[in-house]
Amino acid sequence: MSVSYLFEAERGLLEKGPEIIVAIRKSDHGTVEQILAEDPNQINSVDFVTGQNAAMLCVSGRMPKLSAEVLQHAHALDLRHLDRFGHDLLDVAGLTGSEELVDLVLEVYERSGKHLLNNWPDEPSVT
Repeated sequence: MSVSYLFEAERGLLEKGPEIIVAIRKSDHGTVEQILAEDPNQINSVDFVTGQNAAMLCVSGRMPKLSAEVLQHAHALDLRHLDRFGHDLLDVAGLTGSEELVDLVLEVYERSGKHLLNNWPDEPSVT
C-alpha cells in the first residue's frame, strides 16, 4: 500500500466516493454484488485516489474472489480505462504478480476485448 494511500485513510477519505468503491475497499462482497446486479455500469465507477475503476481496484487489491465476482459484469466494463499511472486492467493484474489474477483478467479480454489484445496489423507496414 502506498504511503499517500495511508495518509488518505488517516484522514477518512477512503470512506468517500462511489458506493461500490467504498464497498470494495471494505471487501464487502454482498454490497458489491447488489450494486452490480442493480446497475452493471457501476463497474466503471472510479476511485478518486488511484483513478482505478471498480474492477482495477479489486485486482490491484489482490482480491481474487471479489475480482471474479466483479468481472462477471465485464460486458459493461470499459477495458480502455487507464488509472492515474497510465495502467489498464491487464497492466494492473500483471503488477500484482498473481498468476490467478492475470489469468482471470486475460479471460475477460478474450471474451470482451479481443480487439484490444490482437490489435497488431496482419503485415508490418514499411514506411
